[in-house]
Amino acid sequence: MRGTLLPVLFLLLSCDSNALFEDQSGSFDWYQQHVGPVRGAHLSSTKPRVIVGTISNVLGSLNLRDGSISWRKLLQEKLLHVVMADDLVLGVSDGKIRAFDQNLGGLKWEADVPRASSKPSISVRHGEFPSIAVATWQAIQVIDGQTGEFITTKSLEGLNEGDHVLASNTETQNAVYSYSPGSSELKVMTLSSSGLLEQKLVASPSPLDVSTLTAGPAGFAAISSDLSSFCSFNEESSGGSVVCTPLDTLSVPIPSPATGTVIRLLGTSFGWILHSKQDAASSGSVSLVSTAASLSPVLLKTPGSAAAVSAPVISSEGEVVVVASSESPGSIKFQVISTATGEEVFVDTVTAESAAPSGKTKGSSASKSIQEVFLGSYKRKGQPDGFRSVVVWEDESVSLLQQGRMVWTREEALGAVVSTMFVELPASTNKAGQTSSVLAATPAPAQTFDIKRFIKMQTLSVKVQFKINTPEEGVELKQMRAQASDRALPYRDLSGFRKLILLLSQTGSLTALHNGDGHVVWSKQYKASQAPQQLLPWRTFHDLTHAPQVLALRQGGESGESYASVVDAHSSVEVDRMILSNFEKVLPVHTMEQHDQHSDQEVYILVTTSPGSMPTVRLLPDTPKTRTWFSDNYHSLYFWLQDSSSNSLSGFGFDLKAAESIEATGAAAASQLWRFAPPQSILGMATRDHKEVVQTSVKVLGDRSIKYKYLNPNTLLLVLGDSPYAPAASNAGSSTQKKGTAAAAYDNSRSMAGHVPLPELIFIILDTATGRVMHSQAQVGASGPVRLLFSENVAIVEFWDSIAKRMGVISMDLFDATPREFSVLNYLFNPNSTQPVSSFDGAPLEVLSMPFWSHVPSAFLSVTRTREGITSRQLLVGSVTDQVFTMDMRFLDPRRPRHQKLTPQEQEERLIPYAENLPFNPLGYATYDKQVLGLSHIEVEPSRLESTCLMLARGVDLFYTRLAPARKYDSLEDDFSYGLLIVAILALLTGSLAMHFITKKSMLSQKWA
Repeated sequence: MRGTLLPVLFLLLSCDSNALFEDQSGSFDWYQQHVGPVRGAHLSSTKPRVIVGTISNVLGSLNLRDGSISWRKLLQEKLLHVVMADDLVLGVSDGKIRAFDQNLGGLKWEADVPRASSKPSISVRHGEFPSIAVATWQAIQVIDGQTGEFITTKSLEGLNEGDHVLASNTETQNAVYSYSPGSSELKVMTLSSSGLLEQKLVASPSPLDVSTLTAGPAGFAAISSDLSSFCSFNEESSGGSVVCTPLDTLSVPIPSPATGTVIRLLGTSFGWILHSKQDAASSGSVSLVSTAASLSPVLLKTPGSAAAVSAPVISSEGEVVVVASSESPGSIKFQVISTATGEEVFVDTVTAESAAPSGKTKGSSASKSIQEVFLGSYKRKGQPDGFRSVVVWEDESVSLLQQGRMVWTREEALGAVVSTMFVELPASTNKAGQTSSVLAATPAPAQTFDIKRFIKMQTLSVKVQFKINTPEEGVELKQMRAQASDRALPYRDLSGFRKLILLLSQTGSLTALHNGDGHVVWSKQYKASQAPQQLLPWRTFHDLTHAPQVLALRQGGESGESYASVVDAHSSVEVDRMILSNFEKVLPVHTMEQHDQHSDQEVYILVTTSPGSMPTVRLLPDTPKTRTWFSDNYHSLYFWLQDSSSNSLSGFGFDLKAAESIEATGAAAASQLWRFAPPQSILGMATRDHKEVVQTSVKVLGDRSIKYKYLNPNTLLLVLGDSPYAPAASNAGSSTQKKGTAAAAYDNSRSMAGHVPLPELIFIILDTATGRVMHSQAQVGASGPVRLLFSENVAIVEFWDSIAKRMGVISMDLFDATPREFSVLNYLFNPNSTQPVSSFDGAPLEVLSMPFWSHVPSAFLSVTRTREGITSRQLLVGSVTDQVFTMDMRFLDPRRPRHQKLTPQEQEERLIPYAENLPFNPLGYATYDKQVLGLSHIEVEPSRLESTCLMLARGVDLFYTRLAPARKYDSLEDDFSYGLLIVAILALLTGSLAMHFITKKSMLSQKWA
């Protein structure tokens, strides 16, 4: 009997896998799908669909009933236009035009169009034989709307790249209007149905404002450069010249020429719509101008104050547009107006209460403005067509408004995130005994313990795990767990699992999400034209109930002023705003924090570069304390900059003069210490994450010998390779220094006579304080693109192997090879035994490397991070399929033995026998079956438990989960099934009693035998 049980026990204990029970899915993770901030939308009149195009280069379809995503496509190039052509959706990007099926999103055809520095102009002719005209300064192309075949292509001669080109596609001919900024002439080119191209110059009474140039069914129109006249041209009614009519003659409100004025012209079948407002967030005026009946334009209607106006659409009432306005603080008015007569066809009013986006406080729409509005019509039985509008608010949320109410809202600012940060939630109560006012609004579950409810939940959990439950019981279990869960509580927990996630979008929206379930806690909007680009930690208070402060930093450059906005992370209140001089690089100072009795203040160095001079640095914050610290430590501060134009790196430091300048003025010029200019192109660079915690600086081997990890923070991993875009610099291959050791030069010309040279990558370890090349190795047959990771003392490079035609990986471990004598007496009595290692000591570097093949091509690489750095790490691969794949870093250890039978020493080190192929485990995807569209970054944050870290994968979508690289060894799962444990204990107890009875009976039988 004992021999029979041993194999069964062995099988039970040998099963080792990573998996989730079905009822655990979604317990520790959430997934949000987005399309991005909408800039173009078309509402279908026959099906409940709205086609959208976004600044995230997504072309997609939303369900009008609930706002869910029907389909979406992420384009590789920048999305320029979204156009409807009957049952097709056209996406025009830089160099491509693609047609997708409106219902399912399938690609019907694609065509190449000329690339241009400015947007290509596109015009669609609807009807039985639809066609698309695409015009750039180089050529006009007419494409069949059904097949994608080119009907005709004509080069446009005499145009320059700076000319503004507009296309017009009508039933009789295709026209191209070209205008050179500042000119008094308009070039008109017509392409007849027979393929003949005719050109002529049309005089303009005054120069035109290039931002208002518009082509439409009624011809060409623009506003004069002084914003005083409306100018139009029509081949049939303009008399061969551009007609300019003063705006005051038309009784059209004259827009102010002040900076920030937004003027928009829209073409209709009967004329033009002029919409002007002082800035993107304010209301303005809308005027309908007709040019169809006479030589001079005629004003049809001025609806009054307007926040936005839509493009014209066709309905049973003819061609109409919608004008959205906020006539009172509590309501939004929508006027549907005929473009032929200027009469109101339909009026709808939506109250601010009903239009408040979900997740925001009631009435928040009253303080927001409308950014864009898009009109659609739909059929009604026995009645005129109905109308509905898609509205884009200033915070990039998108709403469908119909019949006086808001049908749904999507938070699309989260689809264009550029920076993320985890911050702590407040303690359960503050000094007043109340939770933070904003976080208190977060719904929290009841905390009273009900023993009957607990027993029922554990019983249902056992039934679900053994799949003996009914569907109703499964739903009931999910509801009970949601009610009992504490993951969405608005304050921190002892394990450090509950945190706030701050997300900064490309359009200036700063949003705080609760990582428990991803709900929006608060949102703050900056001006899109002055949006910050980076989030940084700023101040952490010792009082746990006090909110940490974060820094939203804008690097202005030529596009505007630079500033630093200090924000309270719990309430979204802007505590301070500092106007800064323009800068190019931010250097966090890891060795300096301003400590006082209440908080820890982060310090940054802002670097400004200018051609022909040394970089200038400033401190942030610029206080007497930081200036004094800089003067005391200037000799140990170094930084480096890359010059892409010359394909070089330069290292900089500071001298006494710089320290004195900082003390006096707050700014100082750096001194160049070295320059590294290789002959090959720099394909990639990687440095260590300064937030990474290293638990130990030594590696103890199985034979009890010690290797010292090379952990110098001034270390840079470089990958060099040939590139067709490499600049031909005259000083290629040279490296000069004013201090430190001369860097080596490299020559990659290894080709033999009569043979095509193989591509080659060179991996370099560079000291950024001295410019010294510490290690270099070549990989023949390797080429870009490359993906790099530098973590602790491990450098990983993924590349394309052109010989094997697959992805290769090189793993390098860096060790300090300085001879050392390690003993207890030496540690106690030798004061130099624990001295830090300096870059100027020239420590020898020992590099162990090993090549592998990878089954998962990556877009980028990252690594897990825990609180103390004790837990073994996992490699996080952001795959090209928009998923996150995890792999134990032990598989990338260069010391993996090449024999299968491991020695006791190798087993003690937990080494794995070498295999050239890295393992692929389908259960290793941290994102499970989800795809994070446009995956671009992985943010990892340690929890307070050493076994667990938090991960946010972001792109257009967001995915959050918890990771346990070495499994959870210091806690039970949040949804640990106590019921299953009781069942297992009872089963073991019953089995033990049964086995005892059977064994006793068997032994008794043997004695009687």
